[in-house]
Amino acid sequence: MGSKILFFEEWRQFCESTQSLNDEEFYEAYKSFLDAFLKKNMDHVDKIIEDYRQEKGQEDADNRKHIDEIWGEAFSLYAFYVDTASSFRDSLLQYLDEYCKIEDGADGVKVFIALTYINGRALQVAEEILVLLRNGYADGAYARFRTLYELSVVAHFIKHHGDKIAQAYMDYNGRWYDWAAEAIPKDKRKNIRLGDLEDYCGIDVTAWKKEYQLSNKLIHASKQGTFARLSVGGPMKEILIGPCDAGITAPATNALQALFQINSLYFRCIDAPIIVLWVSILGELRNKCCTCFKNIEHIHFPEKEVQGNEQSN
Repeated sequence: MGSKILFFEEWRQFCESTQSLNDEEFYEAYKSFLDAFLKKNMDHVDKIIEDYRQEKGQEDADNRKHIDEIWGEAFSLYAFYVDTASSFRDSLLQYLDEYCKIEDGADGVKVFIALTYINGRALQVAEEILVLLRNGYADGAYARFRTLYELSVVAHFIKHHGDKIAQAYMDYNGRWYDWAAEAIPKDKRKNIRLGDLEDYCGIDVTAWKKEYQLSNKLIHASKQGTFARLSVGGPMKEILIGPCDAGITAPATNALQALFQINSLYFRCIDAPIIVLWVSILGELRNKCCTCFKNIEHIHFPEKEVQGNEQSN
């Protein structure tokens, strides 16, 4: 049986009682009905909201518990990776302070400063993605992956082109990517877009463009993002509203890959043996975490085609 049609009985009774009224009489009766209806229901709104808060809280807790029963191991690995990268960042700053002080005018210092902030923002976005995944919102998480991908392209571009571009990035307050103009051919400098940075960032990002394009569809008001959801894995028989336990792997693994790119670029700004160790550990953690997500999807959602790419460099 379907759910109850809210306030239908009250409205039916009102309509029956006003069948013989003319338009003016109906309008006055309608105003009186509406005023009385709102007063009657709003008098109890505090109790209704309190009941709703408790019921909704329990419903949300049950959903999170169910999702965690499936994906909990992978979520813990994801969180451990982010926390480890954050701890390595703190260790790097301490290492520089105690053993390897950088002069303000040294070559690469502007790149390091810019990537310090980009790396920090990337870790924050990665945390936001985990919150969405834990609550069953894979499409929202994939939309946030878009930001991580863009940050990774910007980080590669800055690292590739050096201090002058890094300073331009930090000084710029305009729209789009015009801060990158000096590193872009003159005939392409008008309205610079992310695609221009992709072309001149020093690496081949072809393998990632499909994933990025999908994330664009999920964040914008596209047909694909409306009629097909990542959580469903294709066309929907019913409109999905609320959390879902599926579709978690693609946003999680792609986010980890993009985050690792940013982390490793940041740490490798400093030439020291300890950096190699940190980056190697992060690479192993990333691989272990991605594998865990894919194994869980294979066990619990065998009908779904595993999405996402795994790059290791």
